[in-house]
Amino acid sequence: MKGKITKEDKFNSIPNLLDRRNPIVITEISNPANLSYFQNAIKKLRQYFLLEMIESPLHLFNFIKEHQNDLIIIVDDIFARRKNYLDIVQGAVCSSPDSGELWSVNYLDEKPFVFKGELILCTIKTKEEINANKKLSYFARDCHFI
Repeated sequence: MKGKITKEDKFNSIPNLLDRRNPIVITEISNPANLSYFQNAIKKLRQYFLLEMIESPLHLFNFIKEHQNDLIIIVDDIFARRKNYLDIVQGAVCSSPDSGELWSVNYLDEKPFVFKGELILCTIKTKEEINANKKLSYFARDCHFI
């Protein structure tokens, strides 16, 4: 008989789950237990680049572009941002369900690029809140939630 998978087990599985086509969303990061599990889990990751404070959509676009082949962790809650921020990150997490083709990351007149790294997004929202919001439907479809 299999044991129940705990929240801590889910966080410990992050290094095995990371993949370009499997971006991870850490939900309820403001929960002290989740934050502690997350802090322990990222110690086991290969080199990553942390984005803690997004200054502008252009800053977000350039950060993702600069690290387009790397592991990026965005702790600034992208789901609490305006649509233009969401659109940038959406390009970095989504792929076409039928073909698996990666989407491009776009912002205004900047030259688009294809993000080929891995991405972890942190949010205070629950998975249910994200699933219930139509403008977040691509995240709900293409991301793995912890």
